[in-house]
Amino acid sequence: MSKQLMMAKGIVFDEGLNDVELEKIHKIYNLRIPKDLQDFFRQGLPISDGFYNWRDFSKENIEKIRTILEQPIQDIKEDIEEIDWCEKWGDEPCSETERGKIIIERACKASKLIPFYKHRYISSQFDFDNPVFSVYGLDIIYYGETLDKYLDVEFGERQQIDIDYTCIKSVEFWSDLTE
Repeated sequence: MSKQLMMAKGIVFDEGLNDVELEKIHKIYNLRIPKDLQDFFRQGLPISDGFYNWRDFSKENIEKIRTILEQPIQDIKEDIEEIDWCEKWGDEPCSETERGKIIIERACKASKLIPFYKHRYISSQFDFDNPVFSVYGLDIIYYGETLDKYLDVEFGERQQIDIDYTCIKSVEFWSDLTE
């Protein structure tokens, strides 16, 4: 359904990724692609502008994807003082240095966000039904309850205001920044 929706909006697809390619991606980028995203990529790899070419294993493309994978952490490091402390993290340290250190540790231990389209990332915490985030600097918001529902918002007739926040799985650290 999602692929047809995207094709109707003019998104171009290449043949789907195979198991060998997916395993190579896991090793190169040291990440675990959730099963629902793997299933989507097996059906076809979107290659229109704004999408990431996971099949291109050239040195330049690998560096491009590594950079975008690290971008959310880099943004946090650059503007650490702008992040609101979350009560779930315990008592806020008095020292700005200690506060920043704890936030960065939490960000680095959290599940990776996998770039999907432009500055939209899908969480890798769960096998299925990971939320999709829009990450633009420290502006981190939910952009879909799941991959399929996100695609309806991004490429379909559904609006962002229609997102049902009550059914979004909480993602360690990243969900804390949306509150």
